[in-house]
Amino acid sequence: MSKGKAPAFQLYAGDLLTDVMDWTDEEVGVHIRLMCWSWVNRRGIPRDTRRLTRIASGVERCWATIGCKWTEGPDDTWVNERLERTRSDSDAFRAKQKEKSLLAVAKRASSAPKRGKPTEQPTGSPTGDPLEGEVEVYTQSKKERAHEAEVMPAGMSVSLFQAVKRWEKYRAEKRHKLTPSTRDAFIKKVMSMGDDRAIAAIDHSIEQGWTGMYEPKKSETKKQSTDEYAASAMEAAKQYWVRKQAAKPAG
Repeated sequence: MSKGKAPAFQLYAGDLLTDVMDWTDEEVGVHIRLMCWSWVNRRGIPRDTRRLTRIASGVERCWATIGCKWTEGPDDTWVNERLERTRSDSDAFRAKQKEKSLLAVAKRASSAPKRGKPTEQPTGSPTGDPLEGEVEVYTQSKKERAHEAEVMPAGMSVSLFQAVKRWEKYRAEKRHKLTPSTRDAFIKKVMSMGDDRAIAAIDHSIEQGWTGMYEPKKSETKKQSTDEYAASAMEAAKQYWVRKQAAKPAG
């Protein structure tokens, strides 16, 4: 199938069923096969019986019935008039669409700005040359920021600093790394909270998988204190029972 040929034709089911209602399955199949051959080859089917039989082997048995759908055409052929009208309409439509496409391309080409040659020679490098010391300054500031992250801020305890480092590592693992400005704000916040509150909030937020820092609710803190007290009481009772057993006289 060449690019310029329509690959398919419309087959109106109602019209076809009306025309072939009293035909056998073989007669319907032979008729449709001949129409497909005619459409693909863009010409009528040959009148020569031998050639026609190679296209559809049962054509001799069926021609008495299906021959009424085919009329004499040019170059010793049989043509289906309905099929030829469909072909003519399809060719006209495709030609019209092609003409519209060419007009649209020409319109876009005419409206596009014309690109002429530059009238002056370019000067300098397209990306620009770095200023003297620019690369060194950038590298130095980057190293300074890395050093600041490892230095404990003044007035911060070691335990709180370790908690901050845990928080920074956790945020990096979550792909929400602290920027220099957010790190400074975070350090001011935790230092204003005090060591115990800040460390508890950091550890609680990490346990919950949050990217923001939130203090545990009072109910959770109270429950934890109650559990710790109960565990301590159980341990004290166990130790008392062990000492009591050991104090009993042998025998």
